[in-house]
Amino acid sequence: MAIDPGGTCGFATCGPDMSDNKAFQKKFALHDQFLQELNEFYPDILVMEKFLVTHRDKADYTAIEYIGLGRWFAERRRIPFILQSPSMGKGYFTNDKLKRLNVYLPGRPHAMDAMRHLYQFMVRNELFDLTLLKE
Repeated sequence: MAIDPGGTCGFATCGPDMSDNKAFQKKFALHDQFLQELNEFYPDILVMEKFLVTHRDKADYTAIEYIGLGRWFAERRRIPFILQSPSMGKGYFTNDKLKRLNVYLPGRPHAMDAMRHLYQFMVRNELFDLTLLKE
């Protein structure tokens, strides 16, 4: 499972052979609801987008809280927890590539960012063959 944390969290999951891909995004009123979402999917691994502090006024630090909850969840479940930089997730898997993989959902940018992180993790761990995207 990969997550784009923030005020609206994006989630992406897939089956063991990269089939049955799912992506959605959700806002949570309570942190417990975020943990319930993780429990429902019971992931084998948790990949999250890292929050980078910049010098912006009025920054929303909600992502940091969700990253902490994700780390806690992974430790309790004894599953790997991986943080990826925003550019790592968004760098290669453009909207066009997600469309070619038939996983693109218009109007759901956080879900698509989570999907980018999921695919990037799969590529880095040799679980997805990039030649499938060659034209």
